[in-house]
Amino acid sequence: MNTAVTATAAGARRRPSFVIPVAGLAFVLTVAGFWKTYFGPLLHGVLDIPWIFHVHTVLFLGWMVLVALQAWWASRGRLDLHVAVGRYGMIYGAFIAAFGIVFSVYLFAQQVEAGHFDRVQRTLAAPFTDIGVFVVGLCGAWLARRRPAVHFRFIVVATNGIIIAGVTRLPIIGGTRSLAARDIAVFMVVCLLPMWLAMIRDYAKERRIHPVYLFGVALLVGLRFREALRQTDIWLQRDKEGTVSWGRRLHLCTRPQISRERFT
Repeated sequence: MNTAVTATAAGARRRPSFVIPVAGLAFVLTVAGFWKTYFGPLLHGVLDIPWIFHVHTVLFLGWMVLVALQAWWASRGRLDLHVAVGRYGMIYGAFIAAFGIVFSVYLFAQQVEAGHFDRVQRTLAAPFTDIGVFVVGLCGAWLARRRPAVHFRFIVVATNGIIIAGVTRLPIIGGTRSLAARDIAVFMVVCLLPMWLAMIRDYAKERRIHPVYLFGVALLVGLRFREALRQTDIWLQRDKEGTVSWGRRLHLCTRPQISRERFT
């Protein structure tokens, strides 16, 4: 067994990992998506926001850096380091998911306090479903940790899922509310670029596309069509009733001194 691992590691040293450019592309797309609202003002010294936004940025971009480093170590034959760091990387990913939920609730609390209740109702499901895709990819990578060919593909799915919130802010996309064919096509091309790159690599090298990527594409396409569900009468009525009730509790927990009448 040790001989096999050594041979694998020696061979890996000669093969650059395509996961590195995938992680790099995800990083660039995320920065571009948040450039107008975060990175641009930050570089110009005019960004005045709570510290939690900076923590959010460091954590999520840090994931992409970690993915690139892990791919680099594996490609250089440092499988011992890859495995050791990977254990903590899974914990880090779980923390990102938990923090993403907390951060989303924090943003909703700010919207409730400002009286933007309709905005909360429109966007309530988006961050949780985005994080859900990341969690699915993360869990798949953990379960397949002893099957490298499946493991790293689930990492690609998780990484693509984590960038959706940023990439959909690009002017060419402008969110996910429109169900026009052009807007859906642009989302499919731009937001799934890391996945397309991975799939092209699969087909070029193996003349097939791995089922994990097809599963990931299905998840991400499902995210794009969640607006169709939100526009149905049943969803709107249930969402309104549930959001009003949830918003009242959230509002009272965050700012109990403000009157309830605003949300009736």
